[in-house]
Amino acid sequence: MDPTLPAKRLIWAAIGGEYYVVHYERGGIAHTFHILIAKLMKDDAKPKVVWSAGGAPLKGYAAFVDAKREVG
Repeated sequence: MDPTLPAKRLIWAAIGGEYYVVHYERGGIAHTFHILIAKLMKDDAKPKVVWSAGGAPLKGYAAFVDAKREVG
């Protein structure tokens, strides 16, 4: 293990208005995939996490929307 290597890698990101969707992977011994949705309003100093989850890798935003519809 090399602690100088990054533990996270961006897969893709999407922006819609004040919402940001980020899909990334975390590596190391356990390799996992994550989705994070944040909201950043014009006067906010930093974004607020709206939703986050772990799961399977997704090819893009459309695949995320399809997966989200399946689980409700």
